[in-house]
Amino acid sequence: MADPKLRGGVYEAPADFRKMEQEFYALHPEARVTPGENVLYSQQDREEMNALYGTPSPAENFFHTLMPANVRAAYGTYIGDQEPITQRYFSDADLAAMREIYLREQAAYAQHPIDPNMSYAELSGLRHRMPPVQSLPGIGNVLQSYSDQNYRIAPFTQGAYYEHSPEGTYMVNDYRAGQYQRPVRVLLPQ
Repeated sequence: MADPKLRGGVYEAPADFRKMEQEFYALHPEARVTPGENVLYSQQDREEMNALYGTPSPAENFFHTLMPANVRAAYGTYIGDQEPITQRYFSDADLAAMREIYLREQAAYAQHPIDPNMSYAELSGLRHRMPPVQSLPGIGNVLQSYSDQNYRIAPFTQGAYYEHSPEGTYMVNDYRAGQYQRPVRVLLPQ
């Protein structure tokens, strides 16, 4: 029988792989993460993850410029797209505007808190309302989407609530077009 390393079969050398795994984790115990374990990232790690995770490709940037997010979401949802809407769905300007909306609402809540022991993110989760049902945009709506950023992001920000995680703040919502629905989970930029 030939050496399993030379043959390249994964199933032919399980003992070797287990040994490699044990050696790796002996050298790098911090790499072992059990499912469901909370991992605390440094600010620099979070910024790097945000940069990598939130950076669309050049083709996506071109597509975002060509077709606004609300128009893509309406037609995509209507034809049955079930993919969650994430930060990769939006242009950098739209993400920055979503972050500003969150910061503005958070600052307004800080000035007049309902419960001083409750953060704005906790309050937004309690008062989460369903966003208005969207319909397929007509030509007037499409043209307004190119010129008005607030109109373009309103279907995603209206009724949204916020969750804090080690990666940053997520804007969470449900996008509906007719009887179709898609989850919205956007990691806001730092």
